[in-house]
Amino acid sequence: MKKKLIIWEFGGLIVSIGLWIFFHYGYEWTKEMGLSLICAVNTSVWEHLKIGFFAIFILYLIQAFFIGRYLKNFWFAKLMGLLIVPLVTMILYYTYSGILGYEIPLVNIINGIIGFIVAQIISYFIISSEKEFHQYNMIWQIGILSLTLVFFVFTYYPLKLDLFKDGNTGKYGYFNF
Repeated sequence: MKKKLIIWEFGGLIVSIGLWIFFHYGYEWTKEMGLSLICAVNTSVWEHLKIGFFAIFILYLIQAFFIGRYLKNFWFAKLMGLLIVPLVTMILYYTYSGILGYEIPLVNIINGIIGFIVAQIISYFIISSEKEFHQYNMIWQIGILSLTLVFFVFTYYPLKLDLFKDGNTGKYGYFNF
């Protein structure tokens, strides 16, 4: 089963990166389809964190359908992955852009990919662990729901912080406040 899990995790990495790219441009391409909840509505750091979160979340839903019921600790591992992608991406972004004083689009892409890689590695090790994490079932359910709601709400009603500010327009969120 470990070999099959490695294939799913590596293949999932490719799928999540593909979804991430689609979510980057999806709203711009399909405004009528209402994809603003999961696609980037501007170029803010927040929206880039959101698309990374939803890219890997959809991957995890696909994995849950095919292999999740056969793996102990599946959802706890995937919650950790959902937390890791935006966290690693944000840490890397603010570290390098803070040092340089500006951002480099290629480095931003690399940061996102590193976030996905770290998430998949951590997910793999939690699932492969001998330790049982069933006592955390309620935590993963509340955690995933909370993260999803936070991304939804702040897409439409962002705080007036640089994290939510569109680098191109200087405006915030879906409604361009």
